[in-house]
Amino acid sequence: MKLAALAFVTLLAGCLDDGGGADASATVDMGAAVDFAGVDFLGVYNCSQLNACEQLCKNLMCVAACRQMASPSAVTKDVALQKCFNQFCPQASDMASPICAADPVSGVRSAACTTCINNTLKAATTDCSPVTAPECKMCFNPAQECNAD
Repeated sequence: MKLAALAFVTLLAGCLDDGGGADASATVDMGAAVDFAGVDFLGVYNCSQLNACEQLCKNLMCVAACRQMASPSAVTKDVALQKCFNQFCPQASDMASPICAADPVSGVRSAACTTCINNTLKAATTDCSPVTAPECKMCFNPAQECNAD
């Protein structure tokens, strides 16, 4: 049984199918909520599915549960992708305002965060917004590795 579920591309997204090597940024619908209680899905999720599961999480315990349902390869690729996102679109920072910190009340991430994440996923042949964005194209390769999992 394979759960085909993908979520929106904010922070922690990027393992989404780019449709042939162009831009890796995309938006997809997760669909109805799934009750995982009492079911062992160890190793069922690939990297894209793991990423989609994590999109629904509001805490680290949930992320850990998603990772328990994924293959070791998926976890390794997803961790590399998340490190890339956190490097270029940080959720927390000692030096400056974290661009991708979620609103503490709503949990929503800013438009600037979405732009940053989308910029990291751009292919070499596409432009970022703004064109000189330092995060431009920086996570494209890890996203492609995740897609290929």
